Amino acid sequence: MKQAVIVSTARTPIGKAYRGLFNNTEAPTMAGHAIRAAVARAGIEGAEVEDVIMGCAMPQGTQSLNVGRLSALAAGLPVTVSGMTMDRQCASGLMAIATAAKQVMVDGMQVVRGTTDKTKEDLAKWQEEVGDKLEQVQVDAEKQLNQFTSLLLGGGKDAE
Repeated sequence: MKQAVIVSTARTPIGKAYRGLFNNTEAPTMAGHAIRAAVARAGIEGAEVEDVIMGCAMPQGTQSLNVGRLSALAAGLPVTVSGMTMDRQCASGLMAIATAAKQVMVDGMQVVRGTTDKTKEDLAKWQEEVGDKLEQVQVDAEKQLNQFTSLLLGGGKDAE
């Protein structure tokens, strides 16, 4: 039987839900960046990817319309690349990876992308490790974005 291997990984940044730097970024846009990076790191062409599988428990908002397919398109993969979303109330990300491995091992696909979503415990641990630094980065990034926007719209005046 054929083996399935992970040849590259990429992840999205973490932000505070409903506030913070990424609060208005749609899910397919954010996931599209991770898919594009994973494809580039693997050193393959986007057309070589046969399927994008996203694990997303209880999809809502922009995740609810098959975030796997929308993310593949947002990543710039060709329309010939299929996509699916796995909603498995617990471990949907792990199920996405297992399904991708099964497609390689059993179904004969060459390149499949499986995605995992982080658990609350992973996020809590990460927040403990870098929480204060993240807060400062978000404040600095928001300030720089406001200054840049002011320069563009305000004719050269710097925002405070």
